[in-house]
Amino acid sequence: MLKPEEVATHFTDVALPYYKKLAARNLLVHGQKDVIDHRGDKVRVTGTLYKGSLTGWGSYTDRMGNKWQAWFYNDLKHGIGLVDQTTGIRQSGFVTNGQYHGPLTFWFSGSAY
Repeated sequence: MLKPEEVATHFTDVALPYYKKLAARNLLVHGQKDVIDHRGDKVRVTGTLYKGSLTGWGSYTDRMGNKWQAWFYNDLKHGIGLVDQTTGIRQSGFVTNGQYHGPLTFWFSGSAY
């Protein structure tokens, strides 16, 4: 079982091998981009961009104060994502083309933001 802090490394090494190729060729830049989240709200994501599109790990805070960390592809959350809710609950799951796909896991992280 992966620890939460190991998820990004595992996903990069195993599930997204092309990401490393882009990084090795210096084709990725770190920046910010405004996109529409799965609720239809505009959010500013800080993360990795490829040719102007969010591609790779990014993070943002939604309008309710929840802190998101997720993989993005073509400006949509796509892959593993984590949400630290303002209530202190951490949510983990998989997102495909910007929408939840499959089961979600919730646990109390012990501290609220």
